[in-house]
Amino acid sequence: MTYFLGIGIQLIRDVENEKAIKIFQEILKDDPLNTDAHRHLGLAHFNLGNHSKAKTHWKRCVELEAFHHQTWWNLGQVYEVLGDFKKASQAYEEAALVSEQNSPEKSSRYREWVKKAQANQKL
Repeated sequence: MTYFLGIGIQLIRDVENEKAIKIFQEILKDDPLNTDAHRHLGLAHFNLGNHSKAKTHWKRCVELEAFHHQTWWNLGQVYEVLGDFKKASQAYEEAALVSEQNSPEKSSRYREWVKKAQANQKL
């Protein structure tokens, strides 16, 4: 499974998102709870502009693994693209909270994203 996950990640790096999607979908057929596959499948969809699908996979990922700050940040990004700045700021806040103990510098950066999303919400 790890081997195929690595192939999918490399395909994203090579801007072969459609091929990566197929790999991650196959992984999820065998292991529907694989958070890495959901996380990267969301990224591949986001890269292709499939924001609704990206959101679905990132939401599933944080349901399965709530302590992954990068996925919360990704959710914030997709909510911003979709124009839901309230949910974006909430997702960034979760990223900040999750990363607070292990990565205070990232937590601080995520809090800046919270402020940005809140400012956009007021526009």
